[in-house]
Amino acid sequence: MKRGLKLLISSIVPIILLASLVAAIEYPAPVLGTERPAGAFDGLSMLLTDLLKGIGSVFETAVGKTPFGLDATIFAKMILFILVAVMLYLPAMKLTKESKPLATLIAISVSLLGVRFIDANIVNAILLPYSALTLALTTLLPMLLYGIFIYNEDLPAGVRKFGWWFFVACFLALYTWRYQSLTISAGASMIYLISGVMAVVLAISDRKIDEIIQGLKLKNVELSGRVTILTDEKAKIESDYKALIEQRDREIASGTAGPARIQDMDNRIANVLIAINGLSKSITKLSSKPKKTPKKTRNKI
Repeated sequence: MKRGLKLLISSIVPIILLASLVAAIEYPAPVLGTERPAGAFDGLSMLLTDLLKGIGSVFETAVGKTPFGLDATIFAKMILFILVAVMLYLPAMKLTKESKPLATLIAISVSLLGVRFIDANIVNAILLPYSALTLALTTLLPMLLYGIFIYNEDLPAGVRKFGWWFFVACFLALYTWRYQSLTISAGASMIYLISGVMAVVLAISDRKIDEIIQGLKLKNVELSGRVTILTDEKAKIESDYKALIEQRDREIASGTAGPARIQDMDNRIANVLIAINGLSKSITKLSSKPKKTPKKTRNKI
């Protein structure tokens, strides 16, 4: 019954959209201001346009415009309420011993108490770190991608330095071109200048950065070699382990092994098994670390 209900509910929206598409094609509205009937696909075009406008309105609400005439501070409080409730839910689950309804009630109650009486100035102060985080990420992303390209390729040191200085020139040019137009936005063009300064530091530190990256790659190569050695050693000990068991079984079957001999053999087998388990843990631990494919040594200029 529940499965049929879920299937019905999940089918409602696609059915409505499909019916709208068919109606738009079969019965297109006439062109506004004229008596000329619309073309066969004009209704479909209008429907898709309306859908895109609806999506645009939702996106506009998410990133800027506040819905239903709400004050920006109230909208920010709503978002903070959601964040706080989500962060409190898991601790509340542990506190209530996995009781979902009670954990939900605690998370919502505490979030309401915290967000309802918070001052508007404090809300603005809370939002500033998020703005700073977004600004830092969007500013560093081009530089990060550019750095990955430079150090991921087998480029000589001179080419890498030229790439960084070209990056600096681009951001200084952006600062110069956008200085006047962005001055009214509280010195927003300074972000180009700051990015250029950071690129200068990277260009000067290029050799050191490259040495660090190469050192990490060498560690990964050494790590891979250690895993190979331990794997071979484990295979050899496992072979000895099987041989000991077979020898013990033969001696017991032939009646040549007394109690002392059997005990000695069992102790040796137990020690070998401990060694195998230790090697298995070491191999698993080393294998879980990330490894990169080594590249040939770069030429320094």
